Amino acid sequence: MIAPLLISYISASILVTLFAIGRRISFAGAFFTSLVMSPIVGLITVLKTEKNIHIKHYSTRYVCPECNIEYTQQKQCCDFCKEMGKEIDLKPTRVLIYE
Repeated sequence: MIAPLLISYISASILVTLFAIGRRISFAGAFFTSLVMSPIVGLITVLKTEKNIHIKHYSTRYVCPECNIEYTQQKQCCDFCKEMGKEIDLKPTRVLIYE
């Protein structure tokens, strides 16, 4: 009588753990939470955690140190500062673009 309930409880905990794939909670953490507290609490915990951040690509931006204007295309000096009479060289920086 207790064996089917125990099997269904553990199966529900494993099912909840499968929802943790792609989230910031580990497999063991999700399984432990759903096994000790309950599969319902485990499911709520898994759904409340954030999804993993995937880096899409790097991008090079050219930033003016004087006025902080960013350019995506390579330039020697800032257009805005050039109009104001200053010749300020732009510095390339690598920026992460997230998905």
